[in-house]
Amino acid sequence: MADFIKTEVCFEDDNNVGLSVSKLEMKNTDEEDSEGVMVSIDDRSLSKMELIAAAKDASDAFYLYLDDKHEEAMTMIKTKAEPCNIYHAVCLGAMYSFKALLTFDPVFIVDALEVLKKALDTCNSRRRKYTLTNNAITKLIFTPKYDEYTEEEIHAELCYAECLMLQTGLMCIHDTSVLSLIRGGFKVRKGHQIYKECQQILELRTWNDENLRGHYESGVNMGIGTFNLCLSAIPARYLRILEFVGFSGDRQLALEKLKLGLKQVNSLRGPLCAIILIIYNLVAKYTLGNHRGYEDISLAEQLIKPIASVSPNGIGIQYFMGRLDHVKGNLSAAISRLEKTLAGRQENNKLHHIVAWELYFCYITIGEWRNAVIVGDILWKESRWSKCAFAYMKACAMFMCNDQTEDERNEMVDLMRVAPKYLQEFIGRAIPVEKYFSVRAKRFLEHNYFLVLPCYEIMYVWNTFYIIRAENKLIEPILERIEQTILQLDRESCKASEWFWDSYCLAIFLKGLCLQYTGKTEQAEQMFYEVISNEANIYEDSHIVSFAQMQLGLIYKENLNYEKAVQCLIAARSKSIFLTEFRIHSAIEEIKSTGYYNKIMEKNVSSPNDFM
Repeated sequence: MADFIKTEVCFEDDNNVGLSVSKLEMKNTDEEDSEGVMVSIDDRSLSKMELIAAAKDASDAFYLYLDDKHEEAMTMIKTKAEPCNIYHAVCLGAMYSFKALLTFDPVFIVDALEVLKKALDTCNSRRRKYTLTNNAITKLIFTPKYDEYTEEEIHAELCYAECLMLQTGLMCIHDTSVLSLIRGGFKVRKGHQIYKECQQILELRTWNDENLRGHYESGVNMGIGTFNLCLSAIPARYLRILEFVGFSGDRQLALEKLKLGLKQVNSLRGPLCAIILIIYNLVAKYTLGNHRGYEDISLAEQLIKPIASVSPNGIGIQYFMGRLDHVKGNLSAAISRLEKTLAGRQENNKLHHIVAWELYFCYITIGEWRNAVIVGDILWKESRWSKCAFAYMKACAMFMCNDQTEDERNEMVDLMRVAPKYLQEFIGRAIPVEKYFSVRAKRFLEHNYFLVLPCYEIMYVWNTFYIIRAENKLIEPILERIEQTILQLDRESCKASEWFWDSYCLAIFLKGLCLQYTGKTEQAEQMFYEVISNEANIYEDSHIVSFAQMQLGLIYKENLNYEKAVQCLIAARSKSIFLTEFRIHSAIEEIKSTGYYNKIMEKNVSSPNDFM
């Protein structure tokens, strides 16, 4: 996806830079695929001007994508595609990959893998060939003479790595077997090694063309930055396995690289560095629990403005702007923008599903359950991303309605029944978030069609409560309903159930969460300690204790009581579910950055249960 970003390349005169590149003479042996795209490989090297023109084509395609003209963008690239042009090949592969990721349609995934295979062949054919004096062994001893590489050869290295990463991602979606994961691991390792060599080329080569250097430098920074950013978010126990095979993640390095990529304002991949940082600051940091406050929001806002000025009506841009309003606490503005975007959706553009997802969380935050059901229905019926999650989420919104009809109640029960049937597996194991929702759906059926405030539980799992922290006008209605539920659970009829303590502790935990985010931390701590003290009474949901321990750890961290914070976070990690484990990891990493973590661990601290 890294190769179709719109840039304002400084062309003083179109005639001087050769934008009107003539088509290559096609040999009789050239063949076309089913889409009419030339796939044979020419032996002629591309000139600098042809590479610049190809980058311009990719930029134009990205503009069309921003305007939701996906088919038009594909048609344009297919029309201009040349069999030996690495940027045309990668751009087409990226567009097919994007389409496959939006739809999760197996047919589109297979098509994308086929196009990427051809793109890899094209890029590989233009890379520097190994010789007796230039091969993997000699590179370990001698530094290659990168000045002898042509412009096309060095750009082919970068494009090959990008194609390899795209292919690996789609392969893991298409084939979830262990063998596929192993193959994917080797491909990622190969791509990582290529990016490291590209960094060497960037540093050691004498550059004669600043335009092409800018395209290359932004691509290297984007690749290394994104790779490190993804790995840095992975919890330690998973990262140890990756470090064993040579991978490591450095968040600080990642952000520095992506910001360096941003500085290449006229580069091909510079705007994509901006989009990655927007996603990281507006979505990933909140979901994974590493948000820094106004500074992150301000950066995201600055990055959105220039992209929005180019394509203000694109679904992706509208989503970013709606998400920005959401995290700033301006839910009315977020809902208004997202509703308008969703109303104008096109059937063949699946990007609107992410808008529906965002709207769902806005609606359940303010208690508009009927509207949450509507957008939940869109996700359930139209999206392939996670049928299990969408069935459960729609059913939960229906459950929260106080005025259900008989037909709606029957539909809700049916959705809870089918949700576990859509549970997906990866390398033989259920996807953690889907597994969690599946377990909750089964609990609903076993517990006489009852769950405790399931939409608020979903909000916590996705860290939406953190977004509305200190927004008393939003939290007070939630707290009021939680307290009503606690009173309901206190009745004798509810206490007879084997799941009483599970339900009661979840409600108490949610009350503590609301108190914590309205600044009443002492009362919140009492709620969390009450949950932990009832651990022995909990029938199945031991993860609720983990929730309470994690929130206590975050309170102690904010109060700079790092020793207690570490104790709580380590205890929480042993019972955590998938998404909260990322938040625990982020909190521990933040404490490590202060220098206190190692000192605390040297004391061999025990479980927080010892001091509660």
